[in-house]
Amino acid sequence: LPPPLQLGTKVLILRHPKEPETKSSATPLPLLSPDDIEVQEWNEAYERQIAHEGLPFGTWLAYPSDDAIPAAEVPWQEVSRVVLIDSRWTHAKAVAMSPGMAELPRLRFGSSNQAEQEPAGPSPGPGARPPCPGPSDPTSALLDDGAAATAAAA
Repeated sequence: LPPPLQLGTKVLILRHPKEPETKSSATPLPLLSPDDIEVQEWNEAYERQIAHEGLPFGTWLAYPSDDAIPAAEVPWQEVSRVVLIDSRWTHAKAVAMSPGMAELPRLRFGSSNQAEQEPAGPSPGPGARPPCPGPSDPTSALLDDGAAATAAAA
């Protein structure tokens, strides 16, 4: 394995129990950054713990709700942890609206308000490639200059 990555921000990935761990692409992520990435199964005990104790100050939830702030506008110097939900849309909303999670500030990726939007059609089959980010794609800003140039040239 390469040396562990230092992300500068903690990442908590909550995997819904109906999402098989063996099919989750989030499961191996702590291997890349063991100090910064944690994958936790969302279950009743963990839900009660968060509802009772809350999450540390500076924790933000990545979830496309109406009140979510675009990632480019988030005051990142104030963010200590980002929570991601690893689940289908039907389960993600239940996690995001649960006590302890519903109170978190929210951020969204993308430039338009994508609140509560599910994909327009059936999901692509196994092996389908996602679209390549282009200059108008807001996710291209997340790529470093070399990767952006490589993606643009492709």
